Amino acid sequence: MKKGLPVFDWLFSIVVALLVGCQTPSHHSQAGGDPRRAPPIERRYRVVDPPIGDRPPIRFRFPPPVDDYKGEAAKLRGEFLACEQPAKGVPAGWFEVIVTDVTMGEPELDSNIRFNVEALEGKRFATIRYVVEFVDCPAGNPGDRSERTPIVFHGRFEMKGRSVPLVVNGWMDAPQVTPGSAERILSAGWRLGSLKEIFGIVGPGGPDEPAGDRMDFDLRAAVRPME
Repeated sequence: MKKGLPVFDWLFSIVVALLVGCQTPSHHSQAGGDPRRAPPIERRYRVVDPPIGDRPPIRFRFPPPVDDYKGEAAKLRGEFLACEQPAKGVPAGWFEVIVTDVTMGEPELDSNIRFNVEALEGKRFATIRYVVEFVDCPAGNPGDRSERTPIVFHGRFEMKGRSVPLVVNGWMDAPQVTPGSAERILSAGWRLGSLKEIFGIVGPGGPDEPAGDRMDFDLRAAVRPME
């Protein structure tokens, strides 16, 4: 046997190993692409607590001529999936107010609106909920935009054990106080009508006052992408 052959075989093995190594896919390509690529756009948001400054997240009032009757909810909880159809039969989110957090600014009025049978009847029904079925984003995902972006909620409003379909038009803004923050300001407004017929609520002025049968709501809350 010639002494040079083992050395040649050894060198040949090294060259082959180097060539094979050059053809092996990189770790980045195996993992699905460049790790420097931007992360996916956030689509699920949660209401931030505490609310923005001293402003309550929910305000409500009756229209004229009984618009002196107004109030607020000090706390709002909730979360939602934006711009994406949820799995069949699965809600896209929810918002909830506890009845005892509702106030009209005077103890007598508060007791009446919270517990009266012809008001919220809080001893039987502790919460008011809006179950979100899906959320439209006509101008794209708010999490991918720095300007005001429209957002439309489709769902059902639940109060006193009864439920009605409700579409809520709103906006999402980036907070001005913290540029670059992932938080957004959610603003929305809606009106509920036929309070007596649907929810058994008799508004100010009694059953003969048409304006007392409608209530306007205003929502403004900070929301943050969920991890």
